Amino acid sequence: MQKIYCFVDESGQDTLGSFFVVVTLVVKNNKDEMKILVEELENKTGKNNTKWNKSLHSKRMNFINKLFENKGIKGNLFYTQNQGIGYDSFTILSIAKVVSKIRSKQNQKVAIYVDGLTKTKATNYGSELRKIGVKNCKVKGVRKDENNVYIRIVDSVAGFIRLALYKKDADCKKIFNSVTRAKILVEI
Repeated sequence: MQKIYCFVDESGQDTLGSFFVVVTLVVKNNKDEMKILVEELENKTGKNNTKWNKSLHSKRMNFINKLFENKGIKGNLFYTQNQGIGYDSFTILSIAKVVSKIRSKQNQKVAIYVDGLTKTKATNYGSELRKIGVKNCKVKGVRKDENNVYIRIVDSVAGFIRLALYKKDADCKKIFNSVTRAKILVEI
């Protein structure tokens, strides 16, 4: 049976509840292909393996445009938006919604990787997911997000959404409207 991988990052804890977004990337059978593709995009655009907020605006916008042009990303990027400070609860609920949407069978195994999650919190996330009916999931934290290409993707998309919806950047908003309309980036 095919294993599903979910990579999760968020943005907005520093807004003290006025904006919070969780982004999840789902990878099923093209994990290695996507890794190679994204690393090539990072190199071509000059973003390299840096976090979104540490990249030059022009390089990160070039990267995000190229990422959204890739056919393999369509329908595999999900986001949820919230206001409030229940960050962990909202992140867990967001993960549950995505897993419920993408999993074809209840017994299908899902590996969930969350940026910056401690071992204790990973255990808690797994427990909370089981309580709300999401079974056969293993939750792990990712410490060095710069070393994980998939976490860099969700970090970039979360930063992009923040620019589009919270900072109201006109260029980002235009791209955001286009990719959500085309179901490249799906609100859940």
